[in-house]
Amino acid sequence: MGIVKDKKRWPLWSALWFATIWTTWLSRNGFIFNTSKHTPNHIFESAVVKSWLWIKS
Repeated sequence: MGIVKDKKRWPLWSALWFATIWTTWLSRNGFIFNTSKHTPNHIFESAVVKSWLWIKS
């Protein structure tokens, strides 16, 4: 499990990790294909929102 020792919190950290990767990927594609630019703060906030939505669903 790596750095997360508590099995109850593993899904939360996992969702945050995957949401961060997914948001970074979408931002990268937006920059390359649509010339849109996002700040690191925007990417982080989007990842937090995505992970929260994934956990709630």
